[in-house]
Amino acid sequence: MCMSIFSQSTDEYTHQLVIDIESGSVGGSWVRLHVDKRPDILYTKRVRFAVPETANFEQMLSATKRALRELGTYLATKTPAAPENILVNIGSPWYAAQVRTMQYGKNKPFPVTRDLVQGMVDRELDLFNKGKMREWNTYDAENYIPLEHIVVETRLNGYRVNEPFGRKAERVELRAWFSMAPRAVIDMIENTLQASFHADIEFRTTSFGYGHILSEQLNIEQAVMLDIHAEITDGVVIRDGVPTDVFSLPFGTHSLVRALAQEIGCTYTQAHDQLDAYVSDSFTDSAESEIADALAKAENIVARHVHDAFGTIAEHSLLPHDIYVVTDRVYQPLFSDILESAAFRQYTTVGSIPKVHPWTLGLLQGAVVDHEREVDMRMIIHTLFAHTLL
Repeated sequence: MCMSIFSQSTDEYTHQLVIDIESGSVGGSWVRLHVDKRPDILYTKRVRFAVPETANFEQMLSATKRALRELGTYLATKTPAAPENILVNIGSPWYAAQVRTMQYGKNKPFPVTRDLVQGMVDRELDLFNKGKMREWNTYDAENYIPLEHIVVETRLNGYRVNEPFGRKAERVELRAWFSMAPRAVIDMIENTLQASFHADIEFRTTSFGYGHILSEQLNIEQAVMLDIHAEITDGVVIRDGVPTDVFSLPFGTHSLVRALAQEIGCTYTQAHDQLDAYVSDSFTDSAESEIADALAKAENIVARHVHDAFGTIAEHSLLPHDIYVVTDRVYQPLFSDILESAAFRQYTTVGSIPKVHPWTLGLLQGAVVDHEREVDMRMIIHTLFAHTLL
């Protein structure tokens, strides 16, 4: 696996491939990157799949592999040129991540060097890797691959600094983002993509990308970011412009559809179609009233899961008031209703009902897209994140 950052070219532009892998779909975008780092999204494709609610790791991995193979084969027919690099953004359940804080101090000022900071990060990375392996009941480091170890904040004597090297301090405090993934997952992704493309592959977690765009590109100081995909919701908390917490919640869009199917007594596919028709305002008045009642009950079921999850996250520190949400168009208003209920005010720092902000093109700047095509907001965000790595 190559961990190098996207290469640069002296040509007018280069072509990159950006991939998104989450719990119920895989997406890909062909991106033309200009020398001024402005990305044009040339083509986007998403392949969706469903797995049983009781699916195990191997079943999820197999379904993801089939979808990724289909995506790779299709995108290979749309290529304007061979990609110079491929950036793969992986969501839950395919990674583990944590934001960790580390400190070093003496009784007198000392020079802050790159070796000192690297040593602090390396020691904490080792603790993170061993801790996660204990959680997963394995001690074979060969089965896991470290993905990210990125310092997101540095403080000297309690004050935040952007350039610590060359200064002196009595205390250094670092906050860093660490992530790792099972080797079986990384190997599957690499082998599947390399069957269609020959290019260096870099892996990043979706949560880090979202946190980076919020804090570094949009300059948002306080926020919760939620990516509600099929089976799982990935989240990151931004405080004072820095990611401080990363988490995964055991609910997703499929949770809502399953609850609706149970309420109206139909299959998952039928419930999804009725939900789509309801959101699109395609029902008669009588049918709309009936589905609305069933949907309200389904929302209450999911809301209890969301409530419990937020309560656990907020046990140690209350959450910012603003929540930025990425999810499929059909589910956006439904999850906004759930999150903006009065029950969640107890978890926010200001004690008021959370404010949900759907990700829209108006929120993001920098990606050029063909507006006649359906917008895949996840792929736009991942593309914007990809070009910041250059």
